[in-house]
Amino acid sequence: MARRTILALACCVVALAGCTRSGSPIGLHEVSIPLPSLHGPTVQGGELHAASLAGHVLVLNVWASWCGPCEAEQPTLETLATEYAARGVRFLGVQYRDDQAAGREWVRRFDVSYPSLRDPSGRTSADLGYFGLPDTYVTDRWGTIRFAIYGQTDATQLGDAIDRALALRPSGSS
Repeated sequence: MARRTILALACCVVALAGCTRSGSPIGLHEVSIPLPSLHGPTVQGGELHAASLAGHVLVLNVWASWCGPCEAEQPTLETLATEYAARGVRFLGVQYRDDQAAGREWVRRFDVSYPSLRDPSGRTSADLGYFGLPDTYVTDRWGTIRFAIYGQTDATQLGDAIDRALALRPSGSS
């Protein structure tokens, strides 16, 4: 029975990978999706309305404390959040289907400087176009998601997406 289950799961993975435009869902993808309305309680306590971040390039990272690749990329996210802050880039985490206490421990352990919205139902992540943990989205200053990174990212990949979003100009300008 276990062999059949493993074989069926392997077939599903292969089939899903073949259904994407690029042939592989993992990695950096250029997109043009309006940023959904993001608001709610944060892991750190209090409320956040992403509208307060309007006018900034925004990096959204969907994570969970039980996700190994999320853990591996978190130090990079924190480093880039610090490096890009002076250029008007803001970071926002989205804690996917996770316990708030575990989220608070995550923030403490990694010394995360930016807020994370709680997403216990997964609805906020779904509104972003969530594929699987971790996912990272980069918006332009006008509230459009321009890049989606499915899977663990690194400083080169995410830095490139941020730089490209910073270089964008509003429609009609040169």
